[in-house]
Amino acid sequence: METKQSKRREIDESQAEVIESKEQYLLVEAPAGYGKTYTMVSMIEHWISSDQIKNFQRILCMTFSTSAANKLKESIEQDSGLYTFNGFSPKRIISTNFHGLCRIILRKYGYLVGLSNIESLKGITPSRKNLSKDKYEIITKLDTGVSNATLEEKSLYEIIPKYNEIILDEFISKGTIPFNSIITFTLQLLNDHAEICKFYNKYFYAVCIDEFQDTNLLGRALIELLLDKQTRFVGFGDPMQRIYGFLGAMPDLMQRGLPNKEIHHLQLKTNHRFQPNSNMFWLDKNIREFNKNPSKKDLHSSAYISYIEGENKIDEGTKIVSLIEELKIKEPNATFAILVSLKSPENTGDLLRGITQKEKVFNALFSNEDEEFVKFQDKVAKIYQSNFSVSPIIRGQIDKFIEEVSERVSKCDYIESFLSLLKAFLKKCTSSYEKNSRNEVIISTLQSHSLQQSIKDLEEKVIISTIHGAKGLEWDYVILANFEEGEFPGRTEIDSLNKLSKKVDKNLINKFYVAFSRARSEVYISYSKCHYERNSYTEYSVVPAKISRLSKLHLFNLKKIE
Repeated sequence: METKQSKRREIDESQAEVIESKEQYLLVEAPAGYGKTYTMVSMIEHWISSDQIKNFQRILCMTFSTSAANKLKESIEQDSGLYTFNGFSPKRIISTNFHGLCRIILRKYGYLVGLSNIESLKGITPSRKNLSKDKYEIITKLDTGVSNATLEEKSLYEIIPKYNEIILDEFISKGTIPFNSIITFTLQLLNDHAEICKFYNKYFYAVCIDEFQDTNLLGRALIELLLDKQTRFVGFGDPMQRIYGFLGAMPDLMQRGLPNKEIHHLQLKTNHRFQPNSNMFWLDKNIREFNKNPSKKDLHSSAYISYIEGENKIDEGTKIVSLIEELKIKEPNATFAILVSLKSPENTGDLLRGITQKEKVFNALFSNEDEEFVKFQDKVAKIYQSNFSVSPIIRGQIDKFIEEVSERVSKCDYIESFLSLLKAFLKKCTSSYEKNSRNEVIISTLQSHSLQQSIKDLEEKVIISTIHGAKGLEWDYVILANFEEGEFPGRTEIDSLNKLSKKVDKNLINKFYVAFSRARSEVYISYSKCHYERNSYTEYSVVPAKISRLSKLHLFNLKKIE
């Protein structure tokens, strides 16, 4: 394949098959490290260089999370080769998440469904308070049906008008909007106004979905409305990275694809990230082979993971620090992630105390939906707009602005982390965006509560995060901590496994794989011989603990770090 991209780096055979595919509807299985983003960018470049895109058309790149969308956007923007063909402008590639696209559409046409100013509405989670029984049942039917992936598409379109009517009366009128309704109003708009739907059908040459395995029922319905007989669809995903089932990620979506569409399936086959690293390469291969066939015994026997054993959680934390210090001697600029399955206040709290006695750590154990984090971003957006409405912030003003924010926002357990994220974000904005677009990026990021995307831009070299919070990010070294029964798997997961009489299920393997694949160089595990377990709702006691049952699977050998 002769393209500008191929001269920068060799494209493997499976990538070339995807890039040059002429299939209208394409699903690509793309594991971590197999060059998914590189392939997507190269594919877009191929479309541009071969004059497949008409002058007015755009390419839509969407993904489930804000952080993944921004990572994809940066990858596209950094590839200058995309914009050397036929005067193609970067503005013609729209990279966002599902809710981001819906906000773009509702800003223009929301008045047709009762939303005159989407940006003025505060996002909330619906509650039963002040709702009649009938109204609450309708809200719950849709929200639960989406989160459990049990609602049929026909039923979805039957309930949306009633659902949206309640949202208008009970929430929009009070200046609030629930998360799901941002998409349900967009679905109603496109479904009821054929001319607007047809505009977007022709406007987008192709709809590209990253992390397709995380798509829920609402996201899939939106994709279907955006496609017509000419629009191309390419979905990149990995069934083993489906860990958002609790948010409605539809099961077996990579196999099922889109209804009433003849989907062509391809697979990326070369692990570029771990190719030079024999141990990580075989770990990756073993985990994926096991996931396909748990009874298969002939996995690569030399794959191993080194582990730390602590006497208790604080001791486990101090031993993690010793490991990090040793690795820093070899690689002074290396980055580290300490990942936990649960952010339990007792076990993770003691672990963190053991770590922070000697090591500065960025605490990322909050989620993007945490109330305090949402309030922080809303407050910062208002402070920023009052200070920089005329001219955007510049590098020399950042420290003073951070000080003002620190004085004016509410204090909470994670306030230092929030401020560090804000500082990293503003530094990136002042160095990456011109003045005429900087304010739009800053304000839209804060108002859409997307500040967490800046974790990758932090100056701190060591962070502690949940596995779910780390998805889509990478570090040189990953330490999977609290790796004992009751923590990973958690108590509720153990109960579920016992009921099903299974030793392990695919959800746990997927979560383990996501944690493992965040590492570029090496992964470690750590656990302690005793930890806290709940006696009642408020009481805990220290009990003996044992290493996770995942370590007993024939995926890898263990090597103890003394």
